[in-house]
Amino acid sequence: MFACNIYDLTDDFKENITAEIRDNVKRLRNHASLGLWCGNNEIETAFVNWGSFVSHSKALKQDYLTIFEKIIPSIVEAEDSQRFYWPSSPSSFGGFKDPDNDNFGDRHYWDVWHGMKPFTDYENHFFRFCSEFGFQSFPEIASVRKFASEGDMNIFSEVMESHQKNGSANAKILQYISENFLYPKNFESLIYVSQLLQGMAIEYGVDHLRRNRGRCMGALYWQANDNWPVASWASIDYYGRYKALHYMAKHFFKQVSGSVKRDGYIFTPYVSNESLNADDAVVRIYVKDTSNNILKSAEISLHTDPMSVSSGDSFDISEIVAGKERNAYVETVFTHADGSVSTRVEPVTLYKYMKLEKPDVVLSGTEITGDTVTVTLSSNAFCPFTALMCDEANIVWEDNYFFLTDGDVKTVRGKIIEKNTDTPDIRVMTLYDSYES
Repeated sequence: MFACNIYDLTDDFKENITAEIRDNVKRLRNHASLGLWCGNNEIETAFVNWGSFVSHSKALKQDYLTIFEKIIPSIVEAEDSQRFYWPSSPSSFGGFKDPDNDNFGDRHYWDVWHGMKPFTDYENHFFRFCSEFGFQSFPEIASVRKFASEGDMNIFSEVMESHQKNGSANAKILQYISENFLYPKNFESLIYVSQLLQGMAIEYGVDHLRRNRGRCMGALYWQANDNWPVASWASIDYYGRYKALHYMAKHFFKQVSGSVKRDGYIFTPYVSNESLNADDAVVRIYVKDTSNNILKSAEISLHTDPMSVSSGDSFDISEIVAGKERNAYVETVFTHADGSVSTRVEPVTLYKYMKLEKPDVVLSGTEITGDTVTVTLSSNAFCPFTALMCDEANIVWEDNYFFLTDGDVKTVRGKIIEKNTDTPDIRVMTLYDSYES
C-alpha cells in the first residue's frame, strides 16, 4: 500500500503502520499464491532518480530506510518467516544502491509505451526479473457502451478522455497503430486494433525474456484488471471482459511454450520449459500465402530439459518469399511431449503492408447449453486475430483473437458470465474487417 510517495515517520504514524502491517501480514500470509512481501512501489528509485524526490531531506530518506528496511521486515520475519521480503520494486540491494540496475534484483521497464520505443527494444535488455512493464488499450466496445453514448464514440470526446487518465496515451496508441496497422475504419475497429497492439507488445517482451531463461528469471506485466471502466494497461476490463492480451497471455505464459525469434527473414524456434519434466517437441514450420497455400515446410525435433530453454535450427525464408513478401506469413506449430500444442504466426512484412484477402468467415454453428456456448467457424483465407464478440453477453472464451490459417473448422467454447438475452448474438471481427468494409 506504500507507493510513489514520501512518508514522515512520526510516532503516531509509526504506531499506525506497525499495527496495519502486522494485521495484513496475518490476514494474507496463508494464501498459496503469495510469493513474497514487497515494501513499496517505486519509492527507492524515486529518491534516486525522480527530480521532485531527489531534493528531499536526509531525514526523510532516513525515515524511508527505517520504515522499509527495518520496521516492515522485522514484522514480516515475526509473522511470516517462510516468505522472502523485498524492500522496494524496483530494487537491487536496498539502501538506495542503484535500484534500476539491470544486473541485480528487479526492474520496471517502460521504454516501450511511455518511451514510445518499438516492441523490438525489449531485445536490448536482459533484466534479471522484469516486475513491471505494460501497454495500454481500450476496453471492449460492449464495456465502452456502459459509460458512453453513441455520440461519445470518439477517443477524443469528453467522455472518452475522462475515462483515460494517462494524458498522452491516446496519442501513443495512434502512433503505435501507424507503425503496425492500417488506420481503423471506425471507432469499434480502433478499439479492436488497440487491443491487438497491447497483446503483441507484451507477447514480444515475455517471449524475449523467456528465451533468455537463466539470465532472465521472471516477468510480470502491469496490469491484470481495473477498478473502474477506463482505457488502461489492464488485460481484463472493469466489467470482467477479457481483452486480447488476456487470451494471448494464456499461450505465451504456458508452462511449456514455443516461440519464434525473428531476424529479418531468418526464423528460429524456441521452447521454454518451466515444468519439472523434459519436453520433446515436434516443430513444424510452414511458409504460407494469404490463401493458406503452403509454399514450403520443414520439421524438426527439439529437446528441452526441465526448467530450461532450447532453440532449434534457424529457417531462412528469403528465397521462398522473394516477390511475395506482402502475401506471405510463417506459421510454427509446436507439438509438445504432453500433447499440448503451441502455435505462433508471424507475417513476413508488417501487417499494415500485407495484402490480406477478404476472408469468408463462416460461423457454421452456435450452441448454448446453460452458461456454456459453443461455436464452430472456418475461413477460406488467412485470417489474423479472429475475435469472437458479443454485445448482449459477457462471454469468457477458451480461446479468442486467434489465427485461422487453413480451411479446417475450429470449435471454441465459452462460459457466459452475464447476459441480457437468452439468445446472445455472436459475431466475428477480423483484422481485414478493421479497415475494409
